[in-house]
Amino acid sequence: MGEHFEEIVGLVLYGLFMLARRFLRKRQPEEQLPDPTRPAPPPRPAPATASPSPRPSPPSASPAVVVPRPWRDLDRRAADLATLPGPWGIAQAFQQAGRLFFRATTGLEPELRARMGLPRAAPLPASAETLVARQLALPMGPWMETLFADAWATLALGPAYAVGLRRTLGTDDHEQAVTILANDDGTHYGAIPPPHLRLLLSCDLLALLEHRAEASRQLTLWHGEVGSVEAFLLPTRAGDWAEVPDDLLRELGARVQELIASEPLASLGGASLGALEGLRFTHADQNAAEQAAAALASGRIARVGPRVALAAALLASDDAAGHEGAILAALRRSLAPESPTARHAPERRPYDRPTASRGAFLDLSPAALREAMVARAILWR
Repeated sequence: MGEHFEEIVGLVLYGLFMLARRFLRKRQPEEQLPDPTRPAPPPRPAPATASPSPRPSPPSASPAVVVPRPWRDLDRRAADLATLPGPWGIAQAFQQAGRLFFRATTGLEPELRARMGLPRAAPLPASAETLVARQLALPMGPWMETLFADAWATLALGPAYAVGLRRTLGTDDHEQAVTILANDDGTHYGAIPPPHLRLLLSCDLLALLEHRAEASRQLTLWHGEVGSVEAFLLPTRAGDWAEVPDDLLRELGARVQELIASEPLASLGGASLGALEGLRFTHADQNAAEQAAAALASGRIARVGPRVALAAALLASDDAAGHEGAILAALRRSLAPESPTARHAPERRPYDRPTASRGAFLDLSPAALREAMVARAILWR
């Protein structure tokens, strides 16, 4: 028996091990197998994780740009413009609206001056002998508002503005047409460019807008009045005069005008002046104005929109000198409330209403017109 003792002990220990194992397995829960006949329970939602609530985005640093629209004011006040004593006052009113736009558009003037590096005031050259070519860009700074207003009015009225400008500035005094004016004390440039340069730049812009035939016609008529021009007369602080080639000053002015009319500007919401909706006088407008001019010249009602009718009155008056009164009378009938033109005019929409914040409402009161006439007599005498 001793020789089998170790074998018996091993069997007893193995039996105890199996009993203990079985006992432990009974105490564990049995694994539940899925029942294919039952629908699967919906998945439990994932536990919410704590995350910081999104912060509201800060307000934009560059709010929407509000651009004044005085050209719509001109459309609405067309009947008032038709009561002016002469047709050329219509062109002056458009130029005045361009000045209002220049002053009322937030950030426009500083942006233009920064882009061109032009100050508001510029001293005259010390003498004709010391004048250098780079100094000839300086007067564009004091002339900025007038150059802008002429470009604005050319865009808004088309070739008719060049007509009004030629008839307003026209003179048979060659020297007056090309003389650059100084300020009151004779030390700095004045604020108004010489008449010849203003007409040149208006016609250059018309050509850029593809009104080439009309631009060429206006220049031919202008040269017939003032003669051939080869140089501008520039006063100096020494009291003498310098002759500046007209092509040089014209090229410098054209660069300024190209920036004004064609370059995108942040103060205009990223648009260029010529791309502003509703401002530009289109080729279709010009074709309609030429047909309406024939109607006004014959005393008939022009069945066109207000601004086109105003342009037509300028074109008709230029071709029929001495009949301006009859043309204006036909224009007033065309713009009367009972006329077909007025009945079919677009309704005034809410965003067209001028507000005090814009500061661009056109003042056509008798006092304002009187002031404009006095200014014209002083500046263009």
